[in-house]
Formats: sequence, C-alpha cells, structure tokens
Amino acid sequence: MKMKTTFARPAFWTVFAFYSLIALEFFYMASPFAAYFYAVYGPQLTIFQHYPSLAWIGGFFLPHITVATRSPVIDALWPIGAVLASVGFAVFVVCAFCVYYAKLVRKGLLVGGIYRIVRHPQYAALALCGFGLLLLWPRFLNLAAFVCMLFAYYWLARMEERECVRIYGEGYEKYKAATPMFIPFVKLPSPAFGLRGWKAFAGQTMLFAAVLTASLTSARLIRAYSVGELFHIVGEDYVAVSLVGMDESDLRRVVALAMAEPSMNRILIEARYDPHSRFVTYIVPEGFYVSEIPMNEPPNASCHPGRKPDAGSAFVVVLAKAVGTRGDERGRAILDAATGLYGLAEVNVDLKSCHVATVTKAPSKLRYGGLPEPTF
Repeated sequence: MKMKTTFARPAFWTVFAFYSLIALEFFYMASPFAAYFYAVYGPQLTIFQHYPSLAWIGGFFLPHITVATRSPVIDALWPIGAVLASVGFAVFVVCAFCVYYAKLVRKGLLVGGIYRIVRHPQYAALALCGFGLLLLWPRFLNLAAFVCMLFAYYWLARMEERECVRIYGEGYEKYKAATPMFIPFVKLPSPAFGLRGWKAFAGQTMLFAAVLTASLTSARLIRAYSVGELFHIVGEDYVAVSLVGMDESDLRRVVALAMAEPSMNRILIEARYDPHSRFVTYIVPEGFYVSEIPMNEPPNASCHPGRKPDAGSAFVVVLAKAVGTRGDERGRAILDAATGLYGLAEVNVDLKSCHVATVTKAPSKLRYGGLPEPTF
C-alpha cells in the first residue's frame, strides 16, 4: 500500500523512534555512546525508583544476568528473541524498499508481493521485531511501550486506509476486503465494537487499558516463575544465584567457602549491623564479566552478553547489598523486591581444591550509576 497522507508517516516514525529508544537500550549499553545516552535517558528510567510501589516498572521480568536456568524454555527465549528481531527488521527493510520504489516509479497502489498477503507488512514486521527486542531486553517498561506501539500502529494503519479509500476508491475497498490487515490468513475483528464517534474511542481506550494491564500482570507472574527457575539457594537474609547450571550441593559449598573466609566474614558481619539489610550473592565463573553485577572486570574477560562461560571449578563470589528492599523479605522475595545492587566484596573460590584465593572490594555502584539493573 502506498501512502499520500501528511500525518500518518510522521506519526509512524515518531512511534518507531520512541519504541526504539527504549527497546534498543541493550545496544546502547555496549556502545561508545552509552554515557551520553544514559545522561539523557537515565532520569526518565529512574523516576520510578522514587516511588516504592512503582519501582518494579524499571525492572526485568525475565532472567538477563544469568546464562542458564532450570527451564529450557526460558533459556531458549534469548536466541529466539535475536532471530525474531533480525527477521522482523529484515522484512521491514524489504517492505520499505518496495514502498519507496513504487513511489519512485509511480506505480500507484501497491498490492503485489508481500502486500498480497497482508495490507500492512511494515507494521507487522516491526511488531515482530519489537517482540524479539522485548525478549532480548525484557523490562516491564519495554513491555508497556511495546503494547503502546501495537495500538499506535493499528490506529495509524486505520488512518492510512481511510486515506487510501479516499484516493483509490473501490479498488482499495476490494483489496481491503480480500487481504488480512497484519497477520497472514487471519482477519482481525475491529476493536471499535461496532461503535462510532466518542463511543468507539472510549471502547478502544478501555481495550487498550485492559490489554496493558493484562500484559503487565502476566509479566509479573512470569517474573515470579523465572526467579524460581534460577540455580539458587536462599537464607534468612540473602539469596545466592549462580549464572551457570550448578548442583545445589556445589552451590552451597561455593557460598560456604566464600563466606567462611575471615575477610569476607567480617564484611558480612559489618553489613548485617543493620537488621533490615538484605543481600544478593552471585556465583560467576572465573574470567567471566557481567556489567550489571557490581564486580571488578578481570583482564581478557568474556563479557555478557556473549559466549556462555566454560564450566569449571573456579568461581568469583560477588556479595552485594540489595537496594529497594524493605527489610521484611525472606529468601527469593529478596530477589523479587531488589531494584538495584550495592557492591560489597568479591572472593575467588576454587571448588575442586576447596581453596579461597583473594578477597577484594567490589565496586559499590554499577557502571551506569543508579539505573535499575536486572538482579536475576
């Protein structure tokens, strides 16, 4: 379909830029422009941190730091997201080329190729790409933006179609009746509920609010399930998480060895002076670095996201104080409530020899300051 409206295209690019700014955050984190990006974007992302009841909005609903869980479905979501994002973007580029080529050669109404299957393949492709990006960087905020993007694209598509009916008349009406809107072979019902005017607007607004609420509620449930699928152990005031698959007995041995080391034990005793403190401990394979954990970057480290760390017996145990907890959380609830991490210490442990090497001070803050980072 070829557009000749003065409003829909600018609105489309505005929606696309808005969602990209949020969903492509993980690319900015690994780029040289990260400092500039977060200087502008950070205040908006951290605004929810000032309100305990809203702090979860900036958090994650799927594991991101960990590279393995007990659930093969969860483990498969990252590569699936990468494929969907790549395919969706590739289809969008192809469709955009077709549209602008048709405009250049003045072909008129574009109904061939992929446009024979769906009326709005560009929007469908960007929705697919957006869903893939959501799996790659699953913040609650990204989910809300994704739902907003879907509804915005629907409304923009309806605006474009009214313009096409005005320009092409009965020819476009026949094309519209014979071709699905977004999904091949699926005719979507209109969310206007057969209403018109302000009643149709009110109905669509109610539908949007219901879908957004259901999506965020489902994501909260997915988060609770995902936390339970981590390789972890819990204590009265701490939760320890392994980035890689480990037997519970090995995980307990690693944590016990680290906490029994005199220097680490003193740090933990001092930190527990405040009875409301809660702690998150990460077990990281030696030589592996995750910027979202308050740890020192080792030389020649394998950085996340990248190749999975090699399984071995040498680990770095990172102790961090949970930020955002109230002090009454126990076990896994600590991980669910934490909105950030304050680094305390890290210790190198060799499980095979039961040897504790060095204890060093961990960076108190993460690379990007007070931004809410994934804690699982």
